[in-house]
Amino acid sequence: MPHIWNWDGKDEIAFFTKNHNILLMKEDMDFWKLDVYLDENGYYKKHTIKKYFWQD
Repeated sequence: MPHIWNWDGKDEIAFFTKNHNILLMKEDMDFWKLDVYLDENGYYKKHTIKKYFWQD
């Protein structure tokens, strides 16, 4: 499955893979959190990205 979305309450996670025919290992992944802030009308205001275990 190339794209997996699992939204549950406060837990928000999305997986995107380029090749779903291989075993996905922890060292192959980058973990990050994206927070999107909207104004009172629901329009984009700003966003923040926090990277965890980022591999350059």
